[in-house]
Amino acid sequence: MIWLSEVDDRHIQLVGKDLVEIGQLTKMEVDVAKGFIVSTSVYHKFMERNKISDVIFDVVQSLESDLASKTIASHFSNSKYSTDEINSLMTFYQKLEKPVTIWGQMIDVSTGDPVETVQPITVTDIADFRVFSDTVIKTWQNIWGMEQVNAIRHDRESYEDLSVVLMVQEQKGSKVLSKTESFSPDFLNLPPTMIVENKERPTFSNFMQSLSKFFLGR
Repeated sequence: MIWLSEVDDRHIQLVGKDLVEIGQLTKMEVDVAKGFIVSTSVYHKFMERNKISDVIFDVVQSLESDLASKTIASHFSNSKYSTDEINSLMTFYQKLEKPVTIWGQMIDVSTGDPVETVQPITVTDIADFRVFSDTVIKTWQNIWGMEQVNAIRHDRESYEDLSVVLMVQEQKGSKVLSKTESFSPDFLNLPPTMIVENKERPTFSNFMQSLSKFFLGR
């Protein structure tokens, strides 16, 4: 796990390009909500210890998509954290103001790019650690819906490069961004003045939506 403010280009395979870019914004004094990232390595260790990868390969090939997805979900539900994992989650979680939100995305770790066939998953307003730790597993689980099962069935080799990254952020509201001084990072090429429409401190998903509306007129 790693704080959003600490990520840079060295972490692309662990957190994906999207979260690296948001991490860069925190270094530029943009008021992004405080948060941390549950990296791809945490996901893979959890999957390996609970043998979920083996289950996915078996059921994807032997069951219909709907039943395969339900079987994978059941295995996630019955899986447990290691002591180190639960302690790390608690350490990071305790340093955030409650409630928090979780945003999840599957990425290609070889490039850091998001997987287009999987929609981001957002869970909000979590104020209890037990609920939070359960929700992390459920967010991993929810990535493996029928669409992803079908994608893996048709291209099994691509599974080796896929992983899930989660972003956990505070929901504390604050006035965001009305930045008049000029700054132009290479990855966004922002104009001298940028105002985010959302008047709450942005989470990853609503922040990116605001940027899209501002720059692309969506």
